[in-house]
Amino acid sequence: MGFLIFLTALVLMMHQTHIGFLRGLLENLRWLPFALLGFAVLAEMAVSGRSWRRFHGFDTYIVLWLTLAFASAFYSIAPMLTLGRAATLLLVYVAVFWAAWRYAGRRGEDRVVELLLLAGLLVLGGGLLLAPLGGGLVLGVRFSGLMENPNSVGLLTALLMPLAVERLLSRRRFREYLLVGVMAVGVVLSGSRGGMLATLVGTTYVLWKARKRVFVLGLLASLAAMVLVLMSPREREAEMVVDPYLRAETLATGGGRVEVWPVAIRMIRQRPLLGHGFGTEDLLFQSYGYEPESFLEHAGSYLHNSYLGLTAQVGLVGAVAFFLPLLLLAYRQLRGSLGDERLDLSHALQGTLLAGLITCLYESWIYSMGNSQAFPFWVCVMLLVRRKLPARSGPSGAVKPGTP
Repeated sequence: MGFLIFLTALVLMMHQTHIGFLRGLLENLRWLPFALLGFAVLAEMAVSGRSWRRFHGFDTYIVLWLTLAFASAFYSIAPMLTLGRAATLLLVYVAVFWAAWRYAGRRGEDRVVELLLLAGLLVLGGGLLLAPLGGGLVLGVRFSGLMENPNSVGLLTALLMPLAVERLLSRRRFREYLLVGVMAVGVVLSGSRGGMLATLVGTTYVLWKARKRVFVLGLLASLAAMVLVLMSPREREAEMVVDPYLRAETLATGGGRVEVWPVAIRMIRQRPLLGHGFGTEDLLFQSYGYEPESFLEHAGSYLHNSYLGLTAQVGLVGAVAFFLPLLLLAYRQLRGSLGDERLDLSHALQGTLLAGLITCLYESWIYSMGNSQAFPFWVCVMLLVRRKLPARSGPSGAVKPGTP
C-alpha cells in the first residue's frame, strides 16, 4: 500500500507537466492509483470480514458533505460534470482517510510523510536537473521545472517545505538537506509570489516551534530586503534582478485576481445559498457571457480563490460547511501547541495546513483532486485528525495515536 501512496502522489504531481505526451498519458491514468487504494481497502475488509477502524464523527461529516456535492447535480449548470468531479472526492476520501490512514497505523505517520517528500524530491529535483535540456536557468525567466505552470512549483513547495524542514531539523540527513535546497531554489526562481508567501509562513512556523529564532529573523530580514529593493527607485540594477520574480507592477492587482473577484461575487449573488453545482467553476465565466478579452490582466477560467470558487459551486451552505472545520482544526491545533517544548511531526503538519489555507486566498485548488497539491494536503489533514484521536496501546505496548 505504501507504493500505491507514493505512486498516487508522484502521478498527480507529474500530471501537471509541460511534457505533452506524458500529460496526455496521465490525464486519465491519474485516477488509477486512487481506485487501487480503494480496492485494497475493500479487499482487506472483505477478507477480514470487518472494518479495521471505527466510523468516526468526522467520517459522517465528510459523507454528508459528499452527499451535498453529488446532490448539487440536480441544479448544476453541468450535471454530468458535477457527478464526475464529485466522484473524485469520494475516491480521495477512501484513499486518504481509509487506505493512507491504515498504512500510517501499520508503518507509522513518519513513513507516510517520507513517501510524499520522496515524490516531491523526484518532481522538483528532476525539474532542476533537466533544466539544461530546456535552455537552462535563465535569470529573469520564471522557472517551472517539469510542470507547466510556475505557480504549481510554488504551491507544491509551500505544502511540502514545512514537512521537509521538520525532517531536516530532526534527522539532518543528506536527503533532507537536498530536498530543502531544491525547494528553496525552485520556489524563488518560479516567481510564485503566493507560493513564496505560503512557504515563508509555513517554514517560519516550524522554525519558531524548533526555537530556531535566528533562522526566523533571517527569513524576515530577507523578505524585508526584497521589499526595500523594489521600493527604492535608485536601486535599478538590483531591481532588474528581483522584479522579474516579484513583478511589483502587478502586486496591487494580484496578477489579475483582484480584477476578477468582484465578478465572482456578482455570480455568487445569483445563486447564493446552493451555488451552480460542484465542479463547475471553470464554466462560470462562459455561462455568464464573459470572454477572455473581458479582463485586462486575468487569464484562465478559474476564480483564483478557493473560498470564492467553492462558494460559487456549492453556495454559502456548502462552502461554510467545507472550510469551517479546516479553520477550526487550524485554530485548535495552533492553540493546543502553544506550550510545546520540542519540535515534532505535528508542527510540520500544522505548517502545511497553514500554508494550504493561505494559498486558498489566491488559487483555486483545494477541492480539485486531480492537481499536484490536493493529495499531499489532505494526507496531512488526515494525519492531524488521526493524531487528535485518543491514543491506544499497540501489541508491543507502544502508544499509538488514533484508532486504526
